[in-house]
Amino acid sequence: MAITKFFNDAYGRPGYEADDERYWKLGIWLTMEIGTNFAAALDALDSVAEALAGAADAGDWEGESMEATFTPTELVLVDYDGTQARYPMAEVQAELERYWRFLLTRSPSPDTVRILRPDLPEHEAYLLQWEETWKKRHPYRGRIEGIPATGPE
Repeated sequence: MAITKFFNDAYGRPGYEADDERYWKLGIWLTMEIGTNFAAALDALDSVAEALAGAADAGDWEGESMEATFTPTELVLVDYDGTQARYPMAEVQAELERYWRFLLTRSPSPDTVRILRPDLPEHEAYLLQWEETWKKRHPYRGRIEGIPATGPE
């Protein structure tokens, strides 16, 4: 894999290491644009699932430092300086799923007071909110850790 690991830096922010500089933009997109935001990660997983299912318009993202376009064959990331990188969708899926699993291992800040369903783990609270917002079942239900086939309610 091109991204060799994800980690928490000295300030608790996500970081990554890549063995190939061509994957720097993908690492930046994962760790900075998605960051620790489960809602954004769920959106990204949905966009990947739609793209792999053949949707011509699986989603465009405009982030703080780059734009992302999902197609059935690739993810195109464009920095605001105009430089771009293209990644095969199968690789994006693998790295995004690894990043989701990494997010599940992070400990929440002890200073954080959660409003959204504090009775549930944070990722499950965001899963329910995502499904309520989009009025559909998340396509990763039962396919990956942290997104159960059924529940919670």
